[in-house]
Amino acid sequence: GRFARAARRILAHTMADSRRGELRDIFEHFDQDGDGMLSPAELATGLRELGAEVTEGEVETLVTSLDIAGHGAVGFSDFVAATINCEELPYPTAWTAFKRFELSPRDEITEASVRKLLGEVETGSRVQNIHGIMVGEASSSGVVVFEDFVSALCCPEEIKVC
Repeated sequence: GRFARAARRILAHTMADSRRGELRDIFEHFDQDGDGMLSPAELATGLRELGAEVTEGEVETLVTSLDIAGHGAVGFSDFVAATINCEELPYPTAWTAFKRFELSPRDEITEASVRKLLGEVETGSRVQNIHGIMVGEASSSGVVVFEDFVSALCCPEEIKVC
């Protein structure tokens, strides 16, 4: 969901500069028209250059799952977020990303903290249905704890890799 995509995007901002630089080079190579966004066609071409056998439908699904802003294309932050390998995700990196949300005194993400941070992450977008964004990630008490945050990062339902 949107919360998981936003969480991965926030995590992408905590990655080491050297890794982000490598990914910037790949992204810019894929971005054939230089507009700073990867269209489905550009993403498909780039993935095929790397040896991936992807159909147009798979690329469209991938773009939809990564495109947090709803542009129909993938920006650099979304691209970086897509490269996160949760099996190699260091605890301190995940914890740093989790703390980007304004946590409650019990180290939980609340609807108010999601509203505040997603407003920052999704510049220019209106964040209206926070409860809907958090559905599936929040506990019955309406908050997201660290374990649920990591699960959202590592098991994105829309990509179905878990």
